[in-house]
Amino acid sequence: MPSAAPAYQYEPDRHSNTRPERAPRVRVVPGSRVSQGISPAAVKGIRIFAVALMVCAVVGCIRVGLLTATVSTLADSENVVSQTTQLRSQSADLQVKESSLSNPTTIKQTASTSLGMSAPEETTKITLGTDVVSVDDSGSLSLSQSLAAASR
Repeated sequence: MPSAAPAYQYEPDRHSNTRPERAPRVRVVPGSRVSQGISPAAVKGIRIFAVALMVCAVVGCIRVGLLTATVSTLADSENVVSQTTQLRSQSADLQVKESSLSNPTTIKQTASTSLGMSAPEETTKITLGTDVVSVDDSGSLSLSQSLAAASR
């Protein structure tokens, strides 16, 4: 059963008779100090890699921008084509309607049935010579003076 009392070693220390270990002998060799830094070639390689990585990132961003602009342009183009098709269809319908409404027979029929109009029994033709429009003293057009000038 475990106990909370501190553990004591009752056996004599076996290692007490041994001598303490000495540090290993170091031999000094004259010469230059070895650099602990990164070699210049490795630094140059890392810089080239970083520049290439940045160039790839910039090219990728440009490609995404161009792709987005292309998709937007294609969507707008499809919308314009759809509107053009719709407008051509409406134009054709309006041309058919215009041709049917400008037909003299259709005009006479609509005037007589819908509007209650009829052709006159007698027609007269008035030929005007010179301009018969007259102006009064205030500079306004005068109908009575114009009619009087037309009847002379």
